[in-house]
Amino acid sequence: MTNSRNHKPCDCKLTPKNIQRYEAIQKKLKTLLCQGESVHFKPGQVLFYAGHVPFGFFYLQSGEITPKAPDDNVLGLGHLLANSPHCATLTARNEVDVLFFPKAVLLDLENGKRTCSQKCSCN
Repeated sequence: MTNSRNHKPCDCKLTPKNIQRYEAIQKKLKTLLCQGESVHFKPGQVLFYAGHVPFGFFYLQSGEITPKAPDDNVLGLGHLLANSPHCATLTARNEVDVLFFPKAVLLDLENGKRTCSQKCSCN
């Protein structure tokens, strides 16, 4: 995993520990999807701004964003794990649907306090 796939190169670097956390979250993503809050953005609307500290992360369900989304469609997770400001402003190029996950969901998932069955059925 490289941390510059979805934005211009910057000085945000994921530590080996955060890379492991990122990969672990990717493995649990199917469980996590049912817990996201559905959000719709119209063309030109901003998902997050460069320089802002993340308060969660997004999963791109449909649409296109600028800069281009990473292959795994996970947006802002690297910055959230590194506790670093976003390096780029993320803008909807067309109608965009995402799932938003606040930081608390991430922390609960990592601490084993949250499972899919606590909120919904993913069958």
